[in-house]
Amino acid sequence: MTPKLPFLNAVVIEDDKQARDALIHLLSGLKQIRPVGSAGSVEEGLLLLLKLKPDIAFLDIELSDGTAFELLDRISPQDALPRIIFTTVHDHYAIRAFKYAAFDYLLKPMQQSELNDCIDRMLAEKQKESNREQLVMLLQQISPPGKIRFNVRSGFIMVDPDDILYLLADSNYSEIFFSPGQSELVTTHLGKMEEILPPGRFFRISRSVIVNLKYLKRVNTMTCSCTLLKDGKSIQLPCSLKQIMQLKKLY
Repeated sequence: MTPKLPFLNAVVIEDDKQARDALIHLLSGLKQIRPVGSAGSVEEGLLLLLKLKPDIAFLDIELSDGTAFELLDRISPQDALPRIIFTTVHDHYAIRAFKYAAFDYLLKPMQQSELNDCIDRMLAEKQKESNREQLVMLLQQISPPGKIRFNVRSGFIMVDPDDILYLLADSNYSEIFFSPGQSELVTTHLGKMEEILPPGRFFRISRSVIVNLKYLKRVNTMTCSCTLLKDGKSIQLPCSLKQIMQLKKLY
């Protein structure tokens, strides 16, 4: 029996009403996609994302009051980001777009075939992710006490949370650092890692980094950075000012 494909909610953030309506029309023709909202500016788009928490966001890069990058920078690490698909008439933003872990980058005017291909790949990835998460949960239940089992490209690893120094987002994967020079890439995105790790022992200092509070030694509010120390080796990581304020409440 073929597994049922997931159903995804989508929003469109585009300041050109004609382009916005055209994209919504294209999306409305796709069985697995449901357009649930639209906006025409950074301010409206930010409110829309925080309120609806969609699965996909189609973001025009150049908006009337700023850029899509500025919008994303204003989203807190605690707020789950949707899959981001940038839409633009300019191709010189491509490298920067993928630094924001964009799922895709589509040039306007958009073709139905390009949109279909993008959504098909996203649905396939979503299905794999769902299967992978179910497997991870199952493996965790049969793992030895104190250790967590994570899938890697070549198989799996067993990790004692106390051995983790910090975790870094790598698109839909996460890189676990055990020391400044030793790491493993696991096939679990950072948001899921935050759920899996023992509560109260780890803290998300930015959208892309989670640290083990056991090794936190210094927080610099002037440079917005955190220093971790393990086995005599230290590393400095950028930390958002908002998260520094949250961190203060823990101590």
